[in-house]
Amino acid sequence: MLARSLRKITKEKTKMTNFYSFSRKLHRYLVLIMLALLLVMAGTGAMMRYPRWFGWLPSWFTLSKARYLHGNVSTYFTIVVVIMALTGAYMYFYPLWQEHKQKRNLNKTEPSSQA
Repeated sequence: MLARSLRKITKEKTKMTNFYSFSRKLHRYLVLIMLALLLVMAGTGAMMRYPRWFGWLPSWFTLSKARYLHGNVSTYFTIVVVIMALTGAYMYFYPLWQEHKQKRNLNKTEPSSQA
């Protein structure tokens, strides 16, 4: 009976640890994607804010195209930021949760000194 419950706990911990490592990898890749999207957002935003600075750009890249690109990229940027926030929160709280769980299990196994 004890062995069966230990196997169940080990299997659950392995699933959570695998999800934690997946979350770390996903978070790293999303950082790279977010940086690329951020460069596009910053460039098009600066172009819309200071159009005189960008007179050297080709004539086919107009302010309306910059506005269109900025609006479309912002949707993907928002999705990436939300997923990054979720994975970041999980990576922050998972070790705290494991530590709390371990302390709770240690307190259960210690013999109580009742007089």
